[in-house]
Amino acid sequence: MSKYYVMGNFSQKGVKGLLTGDSNRESIVKKACEAMGCEFISYDITEGIFDFILVLEGDSEQIIAAKGAAMMSDDFDEMISIKAVSVDPIRKNLKQMQSAYTPPSAN
Repeated sequence: MSKYYVMGNFSQKGVKGLLTGDSNRESIVKKACEAMGCEFISYDITEGIFDFILVLEGDSEQIIAAKGAAMMSDDFDEMISIKAVSVDPIRKNLKQMQSAYTPPSAN
C-alpha cells in the first residue's frame, strides 16, 4: 500500500452542507476509507488553494474509486491525488538506466 494525499474543493452544494450541517466529516471520511480497506491517516479542512486534504494509505484502484464516488455526489468541484514515493528506489533506477543508456548526442 502507498501513501496518498487527496486534495480538493467543495462545490457550492458541498460548502452549504459542510457549513450548515453538523456531521463529523472526519469520522464519515474515515469510515468510508476503512470500508474500502484503506488506512485512514488524517482529514483536515484547509485554508488556501484547496478546501481539504485527506491522507491515507491504499492502492491506486482504491484511490480512483474513492475519488469517483466523491465526485458523483456533486459536493466537490475538483479533487486530485498525489502518491508519495521513496527517493531511494528512484536513485537505484536512475543509476541502472544511466549505465545502459546512450544519449542521442553521444553518437
